[in-house]
Amino acid sequence: MSKFVKQLGLEETLKLDVVSATITYIGTAPPGTLTSVGIWKIKRLTTAADGDIGIEWADFGRNTQIWDNRAGLSYS
Repeated sequence: MSKFVKQLGLEETLKLDVVSATITYIGTAPPGTLTSVGIWKIKRLTTAADGDIGIEWADFGRNTQIWDNRAGLSYS
């Protein structure tokens, strides 16, 4: 599993979790936000066998999620 954090200017923090060749989670939150705090916006990218990439959001893309819970969230 590959994880890293990158600061994007002063506006938000980006977290990326590449779980496998087919599943990647991307989260954004204000700088310095703990991963256990529920103000993350999280999306899941799913890569199909034909290379198509699906994008799904937790809680419709609202900043209400906890990054630490990303694998167990509901996405649509």
